[in-house]
Amino acid sequence: MSSMWNNRISISIFGESHGAAIGVVIDNLPPGEYIDTDLLGQFLSRRAPKKDKTSTPRREKDLPQIMSGLVDNKTTGTPLCAFIQNTDTHSSDYSNISRLARPGH
Repeated sequence: MSSMWNNRISISIFGESHGAAIGVVIDNLPPGEYIDTDLLGQFLSRRAPKKDKTSTPRREKDLPQIMSGLVDNKTTGTPLCAFIQNTDTHSSDYSNISRLARPGH
């Protein structure tokens, strides 16, 4: 899935929750922009399942690995590519609902 932000920044996401990883490629970020990786970690922690009966039992660490486009927490001007490995995938858990519509999935 791809989108354009402010007619300049291109964002493409890839992967699926039961695949090896999910990731993002962000093009056209200006060089020298500071990225607060601690704040990013706090933001990602919002994805963690809550302790209620509707939440998934899966537990993912959501630790992004920056592959390119960031050095010393500053953008380089090249495409920023990051991915998060899925470490707790159990696709068979969903085999009984694989053909049902699941909004948001």
